[in-house]
Amino acid sequence: MRKAVLLVLLALTYALAGCATVFSYSEYPVRVESSPTNLQIEIRDAKGNIVHRGQTPEVVTLDAHGGFLQQATYYVKLYRSGTVIGETVIRGGIDGWFFVNLLGGGVVGMLIDAATGAMWVLDEYVTVHADKADE
Repeated sequence: MRKAVLLVLLALTYALAGCATVFSYSEYPVRVESSPTNLQIEIRDAKGNIVHRGQTPEVVTLDAHGGFLQQATYYVKLYRSGTVIGETVIRGGIDGWFFVNLLGGGVVGMLIDAATGAMWVLDEYVTVHADKADE
């Protein structure tokens, strides 16, 4: 009887948990580099809030979740002597673990991953290039 209850609990946990929530993250370390190196960066979220200021190269932890069913978007500006000389955008993509829900967690698992932000992933590396005219 005890084994049956344990098996049912394990099955329910598996069915109700999103795969990306279990096997993935919602925050990722992103290495931000620049060409040329050793320049100032500023990272803003989609609402325009500054989430980080620093100098390249640098590893920054960013949230991949921008809201329910929305990936995060970040705007990175590269500065030299206070002047913007380059820009890039970081956008979340769908984590492959999200689709594993189709094998077990189903719609419930997908909703859990969407709510926790675990359905999104960010690139490990981003390079911001200075505009050719400013190098």
